[in-house]
Amino acid sequence: MEQLLVHPGEEDDDDDEDGENFTTAGIWSQLTFRWLNPIFRKGRVQKLELAHIPDVPHSDTAENASSLLEESLGKQKLEGASLTKAITSSVWKSLALNAVFAGVNTIASYMGPLLITYFVNFLGDDNSNSSIQCGLILAFIFFLSKTLESLSQRQWYFGAQRIGIRVCRANPWKNHKLGECGC
Repeated sequence: MEQLLVHPGEEDDDDDEDGENFTTAGIWSQLTFRWLNPIFRKGRVQKLELAHIPDVPHSDTAENASSLLEESLGKQKLEGASLTKAITSSVWKSLALNAVFAGVNTIASYMGPLLITYFVNFLGDDNSNSSIQCGLILAFIFFLSKTLESLSQRQWYFGAQRIGIRVCRANPWKNHKLGECGC
């Protein structure tokens, strides 16, 4: 069972109705977590077993994370190796993407109260110059803002979990058994 989580197995995916998992899912499917739907459907009907769970993406395997860290440490030997710098340089792309999601989430979460204030002022305004189109536009922008906030927050948290697991699995001084490093 531990080997399947560390090494992607060559299990048969005949049970997967869509054939879609995280590695083959499209952008919209990954953004909205639709790639989990086949697992949820199967879990509603029967008890899930390890064979029903999709393989771990190659980028999240212990071997890949460890090789990226070793490569990063090898590059830094010329400048004086620092484990912190090596870890950061091995996951910097994921960290940057996660920072974008965190920034979008922050901006979108501040937009909500601002738009509510504008909408309340619009409703309280007795001026006949205000049109219903302006109110609809405010409501639509509020809806988009809340949708962006929700999607970015989920991706931000999911990305943070993946980065944490990748860093944990890259640690060459720990045994890579499931649960050994708190992953």
